[in-house]
Amino acid sequence: MAKRTPQADGPQFVQYFGPLLDALRALGGSASPGEVVAQIANDLALPDEVQNEVTPSGVPSIVSNCWPCC
Repeated sequence: MAKRTPQADGPQFVQYFGPLLDALRALGGSASPGEVVAQIANDLALPDEVQNEVTPSGVPSIVSNCWPCC
């Protein structure tokens, strides 16, 4: 049986848990979703093409991945 990578097995938003917590710490423990997403994008040096991806419903993918409950 081939070994799977964690990224291929589960939801993609899980990769943002650590960066989400880091962003909240950097922003003093409280911030709007937009501020947190911007901080994560900056911290991870995400390229524009990643930041500009959208879901089929038109929501930016990074927002959907960083705030899966929204």
